[in-house]
Amino acid sequence: MCIRDSPNIALRVLDGAQGTDKLIIDNKVRVALYATERVRSRGCAYNESNLREVKAIFSSIGFDENSVTIAKTAIDAWCR
Repeated sequence: MCIRDSPNIALRVLDGAQGTDKLIIDNKVRVALYATERVRSRGCAYNESNLREVKAIFSSIGFDENSVTIAKTAIDAWCR
């Protein structure tokens, strides 16, 4: 296996996700899209100084809708 194949393998794993794994991935994508739009519209800095905070927000996202709501609220607090 070549190192250039790694992204393809990762995509295959994501595409094959099922059940709660799929819900978690979908929820993280939803919050990522929300955060991206928030950063763009508000001009918030996303850099090394706040990377730990943003990682913590994303690591808290689970399969349930409540985790999405909590993550979006945290994004709102981070990027005012």
